[in-house]
Amino acid sequence: MDRKAIDLAKEKINQVMDVEVSKQVLINQGYSAGEADDIVNQALLEIEEEKKRETRKRKKDLTGIEFLDRTAFGMSSVQYINIFAFIFGANLFLIGLAHSIINSLQLFFTFVLENGSKLKRFFTAERSKFLAILMLLIMAYFALIKNFYGLLVALILYSLFISFYNIRYPRKSLRILKVEKRDFILRNIVLIGVMITSLGIYLGGWFLDYYMLSNFLGLHVFGYQLNPPALIFAAAAFLLLISEFILLKYRKESNIQEQVVGRVSEKIRQAFKFISNIKANKNLLILFLGSSFAFMVSLLVNSYLGIFIYTRLSDFGFGAFRNVAIIFIIAIISSLIGPWVVRKNAAEIGKLPLLIFGSLLTAILPFALFLNKGFTSMALATLLGILGSSISESALGLTFMDIIRTETRKLYFNSIRMLLWLPTLILSAIGAFIAFQFGLKVLFLGLAIIQIGLVFPLYFALLIIESRKKVIL
Repeated sequence: MDRKAIDLAKEKINQVMDVEVSKQVLINQGYSAGEADDIVNQALLEIEEEKKRETRKRKKDLTGIEFLDRTAFGMSSVQYINIFAFIFGANLFLIGLAHSIINSLQLFFTFVLENGSKLKRFFTAERSKFLAILMLLIMAYFALIKNFYGLLVALILYSLFISFYNIRYPRKSLRILKVEKRDFILRNIVLIGVMITSLGIYLGGWFLDYYMLSNFLGLHVFGYQLNPPALIFAAAAFLLLISEFILLKYRKESNIQEQVVGRVSEKIRQAFKFISNIKANKNLLILFLGSSFAFMVSLLVNSYLGIFIYTRLSDFGFGAFRNVAIIFIIAIISSLIGPWVVRKNAAEIGKLPLLIFGSLLTAILPFALFLNKGFTSMALATLLGILGSSISESALGLTFMDIIRTETRKLYFNSIRMLLWLPTLILSAIGAFIAFQFGLKVLFLGLAIIQIGLVFPLYFALLIIESRKKVIL
């Protein structure tokens, strides 16, 4: 069969998407009707095969990106970075302050990113990832020279850029490969990704336990002895760099640019004007205060949990860093169970009772850290505490849907990041000062008291208010 004729048919089919037009073109070229039919059929088969090959290639690339990203994130876990900074001489206040800045900036810039078209265009998935890789390399350098100031500053910037990437990449991945064309791994990437991240965390912990205090490397870079923390960051940067090269192949597939109504400044004003709506709506005020306090508790526990495990349990369990790894793997896995628990029981038990139950369960983790009864009890407390937090978050979303009107709910979720970023900065910094001045046990006890003494009563009060309406949520 004439190769040129087949290529011509493929070109016309791709151009005009009409088989009959392609046949007519071939007939005009001197081919008979029967020959034109055969050529077009062959062209259609080749086009279909090319599409299948392209889909397989995209599946392979997308799977590679996910695997490399999640392994790198696990190896360079922020808990390990906290411990490195602590080992290099940073005090608890500086570490907590760094996380206070990270969390507040993430809230603020996520709001701006969602409402600012210029910022969206600049911080594409590819560019955000490249900047994160650059920060990882800078962190490797500061780990090499054991400078905790530089390490913490680089951590702040890395956390910001990687959060931009995590916002942009899911939409980018949809442009690379639609959901309906994904295989089992990509359709279940949340679950499988947890397993990959857990593997990365454990491998990082294993490596650090075996080589953190040794001079086995015997290599010098820039005149400094190459140490395991620097090597961990460099390895994570290398994995992300390979992933970035794969992602760059699809840079011409533009990111989805959502329409933004009005300027960012207008959105900020709308967010602060929404405070009056919160004050006027009793249910909304309770949900806002309860979720805000719970959010602060979660942030502060997460800021110091790795350091606490490392310093208190180094001589127990599997090893200093592997203890951290295992407990955080438990935390990651248990966070997936909460939404399932809520989905299965919301109809029978009710959303508000589940929200109250989750808030009480969340207090177990900081209280167990205060008691410090050993690795096993801490691992179990992490399982229950993170499960409770996950249940609470899922039930909170469903509760909002039931008792807050749609328009108000949309305004709330659009405004909440702008309303919380400054309180997050201030309250997290206060928590960091308490940890530095009085110790982590006092901080964890205070967080447990906040969860039981403030969050639980607020949600319970909401249950009483709603039960008077004879509506069980």
